[in-house]
Amino acid sequence: MKLNLFNVELSISRKNSHVTSDLSKKDIDELNAEHIQNILMNGKDYYIDKSQDISLPTADDKNKISDAVQRLSNDGIFITPSFVEASHIEELCQLIESYSNDFLLKLKKEKYYEDELALIQTKQCKIKGYASLAAYPKATLDIRSGSDEGMIDIFNVDKLLKGTKGEKIIDQIVNNHFLNNLLNSLPTPLVIRNLNSYVNSGITSTRGFHVDTYQEQIKIFIYLTDVLELDNGPYTYVKGSHKDSHYHRINQYLSKNQKAKTETPVVPFDQVYPILAPKGSLVISDQSGSHRGFPQSKTGKRRVLTINCAPK
Repeated sequence: MKLNLFNVELSISRKNSHVTSDLSKKDIDELNAEHIQNILMNGKDYYIDKSQDISLPTADDKNKISDAVQRLSNDGIFITPSFVEASHIEELCQLIESYSNDFLLKLKKEKYYEDELALIQTKQCKIKGYASLAAYPKATLDIRSGSDEGMIDIFNVDKLLKGTKGEKIIDQIVNNHFLNNLLNSLPTPLVIRNLNSYVNSGITSTRGFHVDTYQEQIKIFIYLTDVLELDNGPYTYVKGSHKDSHYHRINQYLSKNQKAKTETPVVPFDQVYPILAPKGSLVISDQSGSHRGFPQSKTGKRRVLTINCAPK
């Protein structure tokens, strides 16, 4: 018996209950491209208004902590506009930008460059894999290839900013009472493990909807630049997709024969939220939910501080 689901043909054999999928990477890319076109048709104003559904103004009190925990449980995400003072964000962003540009100049045409402060590399030619990059004793500027090609992912960005004003600003963020009380109040209490910064400029091809893991994983983002246009490449999340559902199970099945087992091209479009917000805004999401970076225009720009959390 053959079924057609989202234009993907599935073959089911009654004899041995074997199920096969003809889903290809091209199919996944086309599904994701349709989502992008539909978002562009709706336009930025629609999503700025829609973001009120997942917005949570904060104050460091028990009610707000409880609200935040409930939002993560129900929706998998919430945002708090202008969580960090704009002037602090501007200073931090300028410092990261300056170091990024300096190390890009030092890299020249080589595959990697390293000094006493940091390592910059292309195609993970020296340090490979997320865990190894996060554990490296220096800051590492990893220039991505493949999906999100050209994006600079700065691992342990706080080490890059030692002795600068940026170090104090980061300390204020990671020691924020609201954030730490929230992490302590989750069903599985978390602590801040390490910090990254994403430097995206003109990244026109980005990985489609996916999950980082099929188990709960909370990540904290702070926008270092205004992300008020779709051209800027906003972080994009599918509300409620961290929960078990037919979408969740369909995606697990469809991607099981793919190189990346965590692709999630089938999503409820009415629950898609490109996060359009000013610099200093806080975004907290469960990475077991479907998410992606929206493709930028050639002149688009987005800078983000990413705080990675782990169980105590």
